[in-house]
Amino acid sequence: MVARGLLNGIAEKANFVPQFINFSAQTSSKRTQEMIEGKLEKRRKNVIGAPLGKRVIIFVDDLNMPKLDTYGSQPPIELLRQYQDFGGMYDREKLFWKEIQVSACHCITWKKEIYWIYDLDFCYFLNFALFSTVYSFQSTTF
Repeated sequence: MVARGLLNGIAEKANFVPQFINFSAQTSSKRTQEMIEGKLEKRRKNVIGAPLGKRVIIFVDDLNMPKLDTYGSQPPIELLRQYQDFGGMYDREKLFWKEIQVSACHCITWKKEIYWIYDLDFCYFLNFALFSTVYSFQSTTF
């Protein structure tokens, strides 16, 4: 809620287009691709990008939630890694490579709890600077 309000406020002032993606255990790579492409415009046959004069902020909440497939990977996260490492993704219907030309900022959140958490692939984090916060309970603060 806080991030959504903050990013919407920034979007109006600084020509950003925010894209919010909330992961759950049922999140698929196809749905993730649809959400990313939903805010982008077609520029040429195999190139898509942000609306002219704007930049995209992609905010992924609960990155660690998609369940593991048979091979131990998380397809939605692998799709994000492919996009960040190679600058695009494949079209699922016509089977050609789509280049994504955006000036994008990627923000992710995840939390480590005892239940329903999967370890994340270290290779994905090579694209980020990591910051960590620790929540304090009201009873422990003065």
